[in-house]
Amino acid sequence: YPFMIIGQSSLDDLNSRMEASLPMNRFRTNFVFKGGKPFKEDGWKKFKIGNLNFEVVKPCARCVITTTNQETAERLHEPLLTLSKYRKIDNKVMFGINLVSKSTGMVKVGDIIEPSNSSFLILFEINFEKFQKYFLSFFSFVGHFALFPVINFNNFPFPLTTQ
Repeated sequence: YPFMIIGQSSLDDLNSRMEASLPMNRFRTNFVFKGGKPFKEDGWKKFKIGNLNFEVVKPCARCVITTTNQETAERLHEPLLTLSKYRKIDNKVMFGINLVSKSTGMVKVGDIIEPSNSSFLILFEINFEKFQKYFLSFFSFVGHFALFPVINFNNFPFPLTTQ
């Protein structure tokens, strides 16, 4: 799926249950928002970021890649071990939600997220690398932050298309 969103409070909840905290980029998400209770995103069906409409496809089943330390390439048991204790559905460990865009346009850090069945939130981060696979032909941007960079665009508009 081309898009995924995870709430910062969801990662904070996970990190509170583990000995060592993990960064959000370990989960290769496109969008991160601040505000709301942990796993608030689990209840969403449809929502807007700015003027763009998104639809939730399904929860994201996590793979073993999330256990790889991006700086050392060492593979451990976390976060899957901890997540499996409280985020397991049909023998799959879930963290984040997979999305599709129902419109084209621009999003930027600071845009309002408006779930159809919830209160407003603020877009906090956009992960550029995951977009590259789908959208590199539409623009270029230079920036490298670890293996899966999370780039703070501030007010830089970010083009999205489903073509």
